[in-house]
Formats: sequence, structure tokens, C-alpha cells
Amino acid sequence: MQDNPCGPIVNTARSSVQVASGRKQERWLIALLKEGDKMIYDNVISSQTISVYNRYVIDDFGVRDPFDPRPPSATRQVRYDRTIIRGVSWKDDVSVNPDSAGKPMAGKTISITIPLDADQSGKTYIKPQEFAALPQDNNNHWTLNEGIADPDIIILGEGPELNALYDIDSLRNDFKHTSIAQVSDNTGVDILPHWAVRGV
Repeated sequence: MQDNPCGPIVNTARSSVQVASGRKQERWLIALLKEGDKMIYDNVISSQTISVYNRYVIDDFGVRDPFDPRPPSATRQVRYDRTIIRGVSWKDDVSVNPDSAGKPMAGKTISITIPLDADQSGKTYIKPQEFAALPQDNNNHWTLNEGIADPDIIILGEGPELNALYDIDSLRNDFKHTSIAQVSDNTGVDILPHWAVRGV
């Protein structure tokens, strides 16, 4: 049987969907978008790199708290854990929402798809509540913390570690970035498990 010169074939007559695998860090995702009674299959290549910066505060008592929105002080430190993730999809979108008068207003959003098998720099994803319980020295875990007052930051590309000379404001100035507005955990599905992130 000869290979199909047109590329991967999606056979909607079968219960399983087969997608041809490409080179390393180039996987085909299938986005299933329901439009009326039909399904649209959208092939998206995942070969981009992002850096997730998980914000947390070491409070006055030395306790780690990622939900504390307060700025740093003489006894309270704001820190960021960086995790580089390779093999993801970053897409700039436009959302339309009504303004206070009910008129539709277009706004920019960002959609990020992180496959479960993406290269997570040897770290393991855990839920925000579990991340909050980690000790100060965290080198093995990352999370996606949505909708908090002072949010985590995701940048497009491989970002540097933050320090006293290069802080979060410098990072925002130098890289395309987004904060996390919404996270959908689809890692339990059978076909292409992933996290879907909507950024603003």
C-alpha cells in the first residue's frame, strides 16, 4: 500500500482518528469544533515554545502563597518559578463581547494548546492548590493558575530566569506575553490529551 502524497487522512467513518506523526516536536493536533450537526477537523501543528512563570509570595511567616496579590515588602518576597515547555501551539485570536451599552466589541485573546506529552523541561504539572502547598524550593512542578489578582505570565519563546537585574516588568517589555484568563484541562480524553489556555 502506497503512502498518500497529500498527507495525513482523517477517516470520519471510523471511531478512531489516525494522524500521521511528523518530526520530533511537530505533532498534529485535531481541534473538534461543533458547528450545528457537523464536526470540523482543524489540523494545527505544535512546534512552538512557551515559558510559564508561576507567581508566588513568600509571606511574612515564610509561607509560600501563589494566591497572595500583595506587592513585595521588606519581609514579603514575590518570586516566579519558570518552566519552559516545548511542542505547543500559540494562536492569536479575536473575541467579540458586548460593551456596557450592549454593542459588540472586538478584543484580542490568545489561545495556547499544551499537549500532555509536550516537553515540560522534566517537570510535572500539578493543580494550583497543590502548587500552593509546595516548599519554597520548587524545581519539579508547574501549574496553570487562572483568574487571580496578580496572575501568572506566559511568554512566547524561551525566557530567562528572573532576578534583581531582570524582573517581571523587563520580561513583559522584551517578550510577547499573556496572563491566564481560563484553563480547560483536557488531559483525560482519549484523543490528543492537552491543556487549553485562553490568555488576555
